[in-house]
Amino acid sequence: MKTKLFYAFIVSSLFFVFEAYSASMGAPKISSENTTYNFGSVSEGSRVEHTFELKNTGNSDLHIKQIITSCGCTVADVAKKVLRPEEKTNLKVVFRTVGFSGDVYKTVRVYSNALGTPEKVFTIKGNIVTNVKVFPSKLSYGVKWSKTIKDREAFQDVTIDTNSSIKIGESYRMSKYLDVQVLEKTDSHLKLRVFLKDSVPTGEFRDRIVVDLIGGTQSSVDIPVFARIQGDVYLTPSTISFGVLDGGVKERIVRINNLSNVPLKVTKLKSTDSSIKLRAVETDAGKAYDLILSVDSDDVSEDLKAVVKVYTNNPDYEELKLGVYGLAR
Repeated sequence: MKTKLFYAFIVSSLFFVFEAYSASMGAPKISSENTTYNFGSVSEGSRVEHTFELKNTGNSDLHIKQIITSCGCTVADVAKKVLRPEEKTNLKVVFRTVGFSGDVYKTVRVYSNALGTPEKVFTIKGNIVTNVKVFPSKLSYGVKWSKTIKDREAFQDVTIDTNSSIKIGESYRMSKYLDVQVLEKTDSHLKLRVFLKDSVPTGEFRDRIVVDLIGGTQSSVDIPVFARIQGDVYLTPSTISFGVLDGGVKERIVRINNLSNVPLKVTKLKSTDSSIKLRAVETDAGKAYDLILSVDSDDVSEDLKAVVKVYTNNPDYEELKLGVYGLAR
């Protein structure tokens, strides 16, 4: 017990020494009385707005460098990006509820030069009551081997139900690689069966089904469709993230796999972003490569969203695509 108390005393003493040192050196500090807002229950389609107050409680200028929201449905911005000591500003958050239902939880991350807390997280949460229920809310086919996909064999069912004031109209497939069959339909109920076609290309497949709505504030409902189609030559993983690019060189490795009878040769590498450096190292002759990607954080001035292309000698897999992401600081 005495040992634990001694260590606790040492830790608390170091904390106060660190605080005193920070104060003497002139350090900014970001503070907010409330970091969570519960908006209760609102109808889908409503616009939720809230303003958080930020304050610089340090003794040098606070610079707000970046604000990142958890999804495109949420927008956030500050009135001022440089705060002098004791100065305040407002962080305005707007959440668009279209397409959401039930309990939701959205975050806003504020990055600054605050000592000790360069990242501060704000949260909005609540319940969205919808007049349109979609189950499941998205169709995920998981990983499918391209050679085993046969028309009208790989499918998922989705059901849409509305209240009596909203009628269901027509449904549309947005992609030529999908087929849609109507299993059940009334003015307020629709059940669809969505098939993957055998012509679907290898790699990540993302698309959507659209269903028209009549009589409500929402004109349609989108149902996302996702699958990863794997061929004899494929990447593992098919997307990568460098996370927050907060300094120094970061590196990621992706495996290039070959299950075909053609010995694999990587002939060329290209990236849509010049800050990404690429090299391929053969690890198993004719069968596998390591694709090594590196990024120098100092070369990145905005969020990284790029496509890397891997070219091979296999005529059926001449080009493989890799999604690459990262957050600039």
